[in-house]
Amino acid sequence: MNGTMAGVAVWIGWSVETGDPSPLNVPLLMLMASAFLVLSGGNIINDIRDAELDERIHPRRPIPSGIISKGKANILWIMAWVLAAVTTTISLLMNGTTLLPIYILTASLLILAAYEWKLKDRGFPGNLSVSLLTGSTFIFGASLTGSISPLVWAFSALALLINLSRELLKDMEDSEGDSGYRRSLPLTRGRDAALLVSRGAVLIAVAVSILIGALAAVNPMFIVLVIIADGFFVSSVFPSSGISASTMQRRSKMGMMFALLAFYSFALI
Repeated sequence: MNGTMAGVAVWIGWSVETGDPSPLNVPLLMLMASAFLVLSGGNIINDIRDAELDERIHPRRPIPSGIISKGKANILWIMAWVLAAVTTTISLLMNGTTLLPIYILTASLLILAAYEWKLKDRGFPGNLSVSLLTGSTFIFGASLTGSISPLVWAFSALALLINLSRELLKDMEDSEGDSGYRRSLPLTRGRDAALLVSRGAVLIAVAVSILIGALAAVNPMFIVLVIIADGFFVSSVFPSSGISASTMQRRSKMGMMFALLAFYSFALI
């Protein structure tokens, strides 16, 4: 998940929790900015940590191409995380109802740091930590109210499961480049094991999407978009013979786009 999508997920979590679709709320905007900064900082750290590998497989990225040095990139991620703490604090000072957002922000920064410096190279634990962060963005938005409803938890679980599936498909796609650098599930347990876990995550996610429909009255647009998203997700992990991991990963990405649109439509109604 990139920073912009994280900010949108925060707004969706808030909207689902409050029933208020308007993002024109300064404490909420501060929280959206915080999520954007946290994920953006994490992406910068990721590029720093992967600079050596990217020289070989992604030479056009900013650090290997020479657009920015590692030193300047380090300054950028530190600034991003400091600003994330500042914007979250401003949000709390203006809202003044709960400390939940600061707890979630602290946990997110710790998980993201653990991922970048410890878990990333260990395969599945890294996949799971990234997926936890993806799901937490919806909870982050809802936490501004001081409570988190079962519906928001369901949205969070759906995002976590789908991201986990895509993370595994990406590892399958990148197996050749990751060899010698990471202990990804496809490399340590085999492609079939990674695909099996990815399938399990998708099937549970489809069940959760049905649960969301049962938890609340939903609009027809939400139902249509979820059906399309689920179709892409299922086709990504149950491919026809000869389909490459790259194609499977692209199908999962398309499903995530439709899922985000479904969340968006849900928040607006």
